[in-house]
Amino acid sequence: MLLRDAISIPENVSASDFVLKLDSGVEQAGVTVDQYVVTDNLVDSFNKALGSVGSALAKAGDHGSFVHGSFGSGKSHFMAILHLLLSGDAGARALPGLQAAVSSHQSVMESNLLALDFHLIGAESLESALFSGYLRQVALLHPDSAMPVLHNTESLFVDADQCGRR
Repeated sequence: MLLRDAISIPENVSASDFVLKLDSGVEQAGVTVDQYVVTDNLVDSFNKALGSVGSALAKAGDHGSFVHGSFGSGKSHFMAILHLLLSGDAGARALPGLQAAVSSHQSVMESNLLALDFHLIGAESLESALFSGYLRQVALLHPDSAMPVLHNTESLFVDADQCGRR
């Protein structure tokens, strides 16, 4: 038997074929969770990430974190699983190897959080990416609710500056 008869081998492959887009990973939660392999380093990283979220919740303030790594190191997969954990996805919370991390951050797991996923590529600004991601998520979760009114602070400053010059 030839290898091509046993498995599907694509004729062309690009680097993007190996990259998970965060929004796709979240939308296809079952596939993302099924393909995810938890290593000891990932357990440590999830403990740190969930601890960071817990710290922000306890202080009721902003708290930023960075996920860094080279191309193909799994940053988007990590963020997709973290998004699913914070959103209450049972499959993600039952991932083999993550139960200790999940149970040690029970207060975070019980919090009512809105996890957003959005891309900056192609966005006019950080605000436009954040606002559109927020509105998309709210519309998905609460389709019968009125959309929140958002404003672009940059335009307020531009308008104020123009008024001051008149």
